[in-house]
Amino acid sequence: MKFPLIIVTSIALAGCGGREAHPVAAAQPGDSRASCPALMSEYQANATQMASKGGERALNNGKNAIVGAAGALLFAPSLFFMDLKSYEKAEIDALQARNQVLQGLMSAQGC
Repeated sequence: MKFPLIIVTSIALAGCGGREAHPVAAAQPGDSRASCPALMSEYQANATQMASKGGERALNNGKNAIVGAAGALLFAPSLFFMDLKSYEKAEIDALQARNQVLQGLMSAQGC
């Protein structure tokens, strides 16, 4: 009787692993009216966020490796707790696209 309860609980908790991606839009309203300092500031902020998200991605990959090893060797239901969504990659890709748009705007304004 306890075994089905453990399986159902593990599956239910598996939905708690990870989070959804929140990518930024490449083009945003007001881009054409932004000044050179504002564009450069946002570009640098995006670069900082990309570096931070790269660290999150490495940490997440490490956690997944540990959970995968534990699941394979010790407790198979722990495999449900792996975060396979790769939200960091989606957010990094969106920030790179945004920075390409910002570079185009900066070159068009002669920054």
